[in-house]
Amino acid sequence: MFPCPDLTPEELVARVQELPPGSPGHEQAVVQLAQYVQCVAEQVARRLHTLGQVSQDLVDQSWEHVEPRLGSFNTENGTFTPWLRTVLHNLGRDLCRRSRRGVSFDEEQLDEYPERQANGNPIEDNLEKLTQLFGQMRTALDQLTPCWPPSRAVDYCAVFLVCLRVQLAERYRALIRQYYDEIPLNQLADCVARWLPWHPHEEPRSFRCGLPSIGDLWEQLAPLLNENRGLNVVLTALGEQAVSYTTFTQWVHRARQQAQERLGDDWQLLGFANLLTPHRNQED
Repeated sequence: MFPCPDLTPEELVARVQELPPGSPGHEQAVVQLAQYVQCVAEQVARRLHTLGQVSQDLVDQSWEHVEPRLGSFNTENGTFTPWLRTVLHNLGRDLCRRSRRGVSFDEEQLDEYPERQANGNPIEDNLEKLTQLFGQMRTALDQLTPCWPPSRAVDYCAVFLVCLRVQLAERYRALIRQYYDEIPLNQLADCVARWLPWHPHEEPRSFRCGLPSIGDLWEQLAPLLNENRGLNVVLTALGEQAVSYTTFTQWVHRARQQAQERLGDDWQLLGFANLLTPHRNQED
């Protein structure tokens, strides 16, 4: 019996490639390597923020997708795990794109919730569908934010991330209040943060030098989201003297423009266009 548990992923790959198919050593190596591939696929799914069926499909199809590609792995170019993550990441992106073709976000998905609920389709099912769609937004942002640097003195990427969360909260609050009189404090913030998590490299960003990081700003925003004040809630969290209303509306407008240019087709396909609507004067 060859000691599969003691072998590195690179050694398992070598066994799968070199030993005769059907031999005990080959079969053991296949089992061990397939298990390893599935574990890495679960990690990749979490990083891609795929949810529900897309996440499960990524794990289920991981070995079937990776096995015929093992011949392209070369130890001279690095270790197996980074190569594997790249292959699985590409698979995850493909699965997300296929899922998007079958379901795209638009205003009617929110507007039709009361009718769907009356027909016996529970609100939780509809929220799960939205959760999948918001997860696909996060997947698109994974490709966007690392290569979106601050423009001169303003970080429009940071503005975009905060305003997108605020408008997700707006939609969620409008939906929930059709069924419940009150929403527990911070529930909106918790739900939105799960739908649109921020990565460690994003949270330290700030709108401009001297203002708090968006991670710290979110802590101030969280208890304010139950109030129906639109994007003005961001100004409240920053403090009245920090940024003028006119300046902030300019930031939002430019952030929206830059995001649309950078996201391309995903701007419409994933619902950014519907969620991040042009800012309007909603001064209290």
